[in-house]
Amino acid sequence: MKVEKKVISNLNKCYAMAELNYKGEHCFLVAAEKQDPCYLFAEDGTKLETV
Repeated sequence: MKVEKKVISNLNKCYAMAELNYKGEHCFLVAAEKQDPCYLFAEDGTKLETV
């Protein structure tokens, strides 16, 4: 298996991540502390929404 590492965003103190289905797509939600945003990403790393 070939693994590729890529930076898809910068979050200060990221503390939570969850996998979910959103509009029929496999996605993941990443949350940061305090005033920083939460982002929803597609499986390929494309940012879909700021939550």
